[in-house]
Amino acid sequence: MICGWHKRGPGLYYVDSEGNQILGATFSVGSGSVYAYGVMNRGYPYDLEVEQVHDLTRRAIHQATYRDAYSGGAVNLYYVWEDGWI
Repeated sequence: MICGWHKRGPGLYYVDSEGNQILGATFSVGSGSVYAYGVMNRGYPYDLEVEQVHDLTRRAIHQATYRDAYSGGAVNLYYVWEDGWI
C-alpha cells in the first residue's frame, strides 16, 4: 500500500505485484486480511474521529496477526498528515 497527501487531499493506493494501482479508502491484504476486514466491517463508519481510526486500525492489525499464523507478527504503523508522517 502507498499513502500520501497531494493537492486533492489524502490518498491511499493498493499496488499489486504487477504494478496495478487501485485508489480506495480502506485496504487489507495478505493471508490475515479476512480477520482485519472482519474488524473493519464491524466498526468502520466514514465519520470516525482520528483517535477512533487509530484504535480501529490497531484492533484490525492485532486480529490479523493473532489469528493468522502466517502474518509475521511485525507491524509498522505510520500516520500520514498533510505536513508529514509520524
